[in-house]
Amino acid sequence: MKAQLKKNYIYFLEKYLFKMSVKKLKSDGISVRGFKNLSSIKDHIIDLNVKDHSKINAGIWFDAIKNKYRLNSFLYRYVRTAEIIKKYIDINSSRLIDFGAGSGIFLEYLDLKGVGIDINQGCVDRMKDKGLEAYNLFDLNESFHNTFDHGFAFEVIEHVENQLDVLNSISNYIKDNGYLFVSIPFVKNSRVIKRVDPAKAEKRIENYHIFELDTVDFKNLISHTNFNVESIEHLSPHKPSSIPIFGKIIDKLFRADRPKWTIFVLKKNS
Repeated sequence: MKAQLKKNYIYFLEKYLFKMSVKKLKSDGISVRGFKNLSSIKDHIIDLNVKDHSKINAGIWFDAIKNKYRLNSFLYRYVRTAEIIKKYIDINSSRLIDFGAGSGIFLEYLDLKGVGIDINQGCVDRMKDKGLEAYNLFDLNESFHNTFDHGFAFEVIEHVENQLDVLNSISNYIKDNGYLFVSIPFVKNSRVIKRVDPAKAEKRIENYHIFELDTVDFKNLISHTNFNVESIEHLSPHKPSSIPIFGKIIDKLFRADRPKWTIFVLKKNS
């Protein structure tokens, strides 16, 4: 009985969040067809969520409601993140480095020739195939220190064991007064995610989270680095219900009332 109730809740949750994401994209004037690298984005989403691609039919994978929602969420985040970045820097005249770049789809979306960094060699190879300058994280050395104007680290920090060490390491590659744009999942309270057995993992193991920090704790973490917090912005791919009272209750029930990501705009001290 309990298992069936949970299954029913997830079914209606996915349908509702997808519905509200469609409304959000429409109200914000974001068209799925407007993305030149839509195919690359879809491949990346599959890569994040499926460990063995041979077990799925990529052609129909996005027919599922939950995967349509994943796509809408990605597209919304990319558009809004790009808008935030452009408030602070001129992306076309800057030397940029993207940590945890995956297959370079954000650089591709921005139509930039920045440098992509990833721990997965397959991702590095795919970036190079696209004509991007790309390196495995383990190939970075001191010759790269202080050579980049600004950097990105999107949906990366929650995957690492020592977040402070990673942030301090990233700062070595960015010039003084340069910006680092970081995104993390929005959570109300910080938490440690239970370890996933690699043998039972449904995703690639490096795609699982370890620590998820809330906004206050992540801001406190930054105070131990060589960065200052310039701005904090929360992003939600859901359009709030327009129905008074009852709509708010439904939004809360299906978690459409909260942000999905937090963007930190950090500036390196001189």
